Amino acid sequence: MDSLKVSVIVPTRNRPEILGRCLESIIQSHCNYAYHELMVVDSSDDEAKIRLTRQIAQDMGVLYYQEPGPGLSFARNTGIRSSSGDIVVFADDDFVVEKDWIYNLVPNYADEQVICCTGRMLPYRQDEASTVFAQTMGYDRGDRRRIFTVDDISLVKLFKTVPLIGRLRLADKTPVPWGVGTGFCSFRKRVFEEVGYFDENLRVGRVSVGEDMDMFYRILKSRYKIIYEPRAVVNHDDPQTMEGILNKSYNYGLHRQVVFSKYRKDPYMLALCFGSFFFSMLALLRTTMKSEREERKVIAAGIKGFLEGLGKKRLRI
Repeated sequence: MDSLKVSVIVPTRNRPEILGRCLESIIQSHCNYAYHELMVVDSSDDEAKIRLTRQIAQDMGVLYYQEPGPGLSFARNTGIRSSSGDIVVFADDDFVVEKDWIYNLVPNYADEQVICCTGRMLPYRQDEASTVFAQTMGYDRGDRRRIFTVDDISLVKLFKTVPLIGRLRLADKTPVPWGVGTGFCSFRKRVFEEVGYFDENLRVGRVSVGEDMDMFYRILKSRYKIIYEPRAVVNHDDPQTMEGILNKSYNYGLHRQVVFSKYRKDPYMLALCFGSFFFSMLALLRTTMKSEREERKVIAAGIKGFLEGLGKKRLRI
C-alpha cells in the first residue's frame, strides 16, 4: 500500500493562531507515512490573517491555495482539484494528529470497494468544557473498527436503535451517515468524479453545513464501502467555553436539518430526521429530571437549531 500517493488537505479560515500547531503535528507524522503533498486551502476574509496564514504555510514548506468561496465545501473541492495523490486526507485546522494517523488509514484501501475511510477523533484537552462536550456531542465513534455498506441504510437497523432512546450520545450505535464519523476523513480521489464533489449548496449564509454526511450518504448509496478505523487517531481542540459549546450544538442542530431538507423525499432520511428529534427531546427530559444543567443547556441549544432549520423556507442557497 506504500505505492498509494496521499495528499493531505487542511482547509482553514481566519485561524492562523492554531494552524501552525496542526501543520507541525502533520509534518512530524511524515516519518511514519511519507505523504505525497501537504496543502493549506485558505478561505480567510481578513487581509491580515490571509498574509499570516500564507506566511505560516511558506515557512513550513506547505503548498498554499486561496479559495474565496464561502464555506468548507469550496475549500475542500479546491484542495481536491489541486491535489495529485491517489488518496486525499482532510484535516481541520484545529486537529493535532497522532503520528500513525495516515499509516493506519491507508491499509484499508487494499479493498478496491473501499472508497472512504474515517478515523477516530479524541479530545485534545482534558478540561471541564471538553468533558461536557464529549458527553453531549463528542466526535468519538469508539474503538471498534466497522465497515459500512449500502445495507446500513436500513429502516430495520434504524428502528433497532429505539431501545437506546434518551441517551445523550449513541457513539458506535449512531445510524449512518452520522455513524461513519465527521471531520477526519479520507477518500480515493476518483470517487469525486463518480459521485460528485462536496455539495457547495449545503450551507447557511457563508457557512458550509453537513457536507461530510451528504458525501458519506452518496457513497453508500453508490454501493461502495466506508471503513471507520479507530487506530487512526487525531485530537480535536473542542470549544473551551460553555458559550462555544452552546453555539456548536445550535449549529449542529441546524446542520442536521439542512441535510435532511436535501433528502426530504428519502424514506430513510425522513425516519432519521424524526428519530433524531425525538431522541433529543427525551435526552432533554432525562437531563432535566436528573438536574444535569450543563448537559440540558447543550441539548436544548441543538433542538433550537434543529427547529429553526425547519422554519427556513430554503436552506440550500
